[in-house]
Amino acid sequence: TYNWLYINQNIQHKMHSWTPQVSA
Repeated sequence: TYNWLYINQNIQHKMHSWTPQVSA
């Protein structure tokens, strides 16, 4: 299914949201 891709990106986006490394 393609839903996993959307969910995976959504999770990574949230992870980056609280990950200071993404700011770098």
